[in-house]
Amino acid sequence: MYIGTLMKGIKNIVKNFGEIVYQDNEYKITFDHEVNNGTHIILLYEDKMVGLLNVGEVEINDELHYYIRGIVIDPRHRNKGYGTKMYKALIDNHDNRYEGIASYLNRRLNTEEIPDIYKKFGAVREGDYATIKFENL
Repeated sequence: MYIGTLMKGIKNIVKNFGEIVYQDNEYKITFDHEVNNGTHIILLYEDKMVGLLNVGEVEINDELHYYIRGIVIDPRHRNKGYGTKMYKALIDNHDNRYEGIASYLNRRLNTEEIPDIYKKFGAVREGDYATIKFENL
């Protein structure tokens, strides 16, 4: 199972799950600043990692932004709103050095359309990036 192998590999990279920034009856979301040259927002189910939002940084128009390297959620835990909650955790706990969140659109099959998850947060297109500006939230 590809997703299981990927999650095991990620877990070896992210040893410390970090501070809990969201919790409900079944799930927790944790936040780690600058672990292994990046920020990680981790989705836990019964204290096992089932999702990861992997974030680096990029400069756009002389402003520093978080750069979404990728998001992966175990298929058994998708379509429950936790991807959005992981983005919200990043927004709510962002470092003040960053102006927003950016996703490189040219990595996507449809390079013109801003992803739905970004639309939820009022993203705009800036060149080859969809960006969410913290000042607009």
